[in-house]
Amino acid sequence: MKVNKDIQKLLNNLWGATIESIDFQLISDKISLMLTINDNEIITKNKLEFCEISSYYYLKDTAEDRFNLEEIEKIDYLELTSIDYYPEGIGMIKIIGEKEWIDQYYSNANFALEIWNSLLFIEAKVLILDKRIFKLK
Repeated sequence: MKVNKDIQKLLNNLWGATIESIDFQLISDKISLMLTINDNEIITKNKLEFCEISSYYYLKDTAEDRFNLEEIEKIDYLELTSIDYYPEGIGMIKIIGEKEWIDQYYSNANFALEIWNSLLFIEAKVLILDKRIFKLK
């Protein structure tokens, strides 16, 4: 249990960071973020990696607002507004479609990244923060 609290404590330090880059590496099942934190003129750079990813799901905004792309205030950077770790997952994310084959796709993300009003859910077995490796599942 302590490891889970340690992970969340480390992630809490990243809240409000500027996302300098985000790289989706589908072949190697990895998402990498380069982050910059400006805390009273003290600049810290961090590399956050999600490895052995089995799923991710991105939502631009809430409910119907996700379609109002022109109405969203134009900004020139991304902020990692919050990031949370859920050791048991957030709950089932499942596609329900008219075709039977689609029902076999589901996941249970263990990370939720809030980027401004958007959400990125990630299901990963390994988290790396600046060379500190956490095996999760």
